[in-house]
Amino acid sequence: MDLRRYERKFVVGAVGAAGVRTHIRLHSALFSEIYHERVVHSLYFDTPDFRFFHDNREGLSVRTKIRLRWYGEDEDLHLEEKYRDGPLVGKARHEVPPLPLEDARTVVTTLEAAGLPDRIRLALRGLHPALFVRYRRRYFLSADHRFRATVDEDVSYRAFEGSSPWQRPFGLESTILELKYGLDDDAAAARLTGVWPFRLSRNSKYVTGIERVYV
Repeated sequence: MDLRRYERKFVVGAVGAAGVRTHIRLHSALFSEIYHERVVHSLYFDTPDFRFFHDNREGLSVRTKIRLRWYGEDEDLHLEEKYRDGPLVGKARHEVPPLPLEDARTVVTTLEAAGLPDRIRLALRGLHPALFVRYRRRYFLSADHRFRATVDEDVSYRAFEGSSPWQRPFGLESTILELKYGLDDDAAAARLTGVWPFRLSRNSKYVTGIERVYV
């Protein structure tokens, strides 16, 4: 089974998160809200020279990112490997046990002993925890179940090392709309999004966070 999919991301202007949700609900695709609003936490890994960051910012067509993700305080902790090949995105997800998130060496050694596939375990040896990202997410599904939209707001970032505070991006709306759909629905997605007054974007929370916190 091919688990790759398309993702379209949109820059949201003055309309804000409430306005985005209104546009979704009024769409002819008859989106309805699913799940419940969740606070999403991610801890991104990178090489010492931030190769993942530079690959993403330069727009390389084939690239990877690795992150720990959990919801709320510590619900459903798992490791994700997200990979992109041109416009297609895929994701591999691995459950991991609870682990302390204060010390980089402890994080990496705990993950190495967590029973992960050898490929992931070996890849982690060259990486270090780099950036925390936190935001609130709401989920919507079209009536035909072909399209899922997510609305992220209150996005903030914090460096892994030290005691730096959570920070917001300069000069940017912190609301991000994403549309996710399967390989056979790209043409339909273009028609679906054509009625939204939002600009298609290459927005990356990880790139924005690194630029905000480190650069």
